Amino acid sequence: MNPNKLYKWLDKNAELCIMGFAIIIIVIIMTIQVIMRRLLSNSLSWSEELARYLFIYIGFFSISYTIRNNTAIKIDILNSFPRAIKKTVLLLMYFIMLLYFIYFTYIAYGTLMDMTQTSPTLKISMKWIYLSSLVGFVLTVVRIIQNIFDLFRKVDDKNLKEGI
Repeated sequence: MNPNKLYKWLDKNAELCIMGFAIIIIVIIMTIQVIMRRLLSNSLSWSEELARYLFIYIGFFSISYTIRNNTAIKIDILNSFPRAIKKTVLLLMYFIMLLYFIYFTYIAYGTLMDMTQTSPTLKISMKWIYLSSLVGFVLTVVRIIQNIFDLFRKVDDKNLKEGI
């Protein structure tokens, strides 16, 4: 496979594939849990905890996914403004978001480094769970930077409207 095509595919689908895989694992685990509980009268002690941790990862990956695909909740009032104002407001919005997520990344890193707990059932270090916030925020920072670069590459109002 062409490295450029692979990069473009990963750029578009990385978070989606990770979240999809995690959802599939959750469904499988919870299905096994239901079967074990209902048919065999015996439940798995670790299944709900693992599903919960995978759901946390999905939540943090979804932040960067929505930022990259411009599917986050937004107000379309900018569509009535001239192109230069739209671009300026979007740029300001992205820089504010960038500052917030850089700060969140810093906090997530500090929390991760201070973590000493282990999970109750799986007995894994909670650092693996708190890593989800750090990875999610770093990916979000990368996606915001990509959106800033994309904003400068857009040449017409249709593309600019899609970025709002």
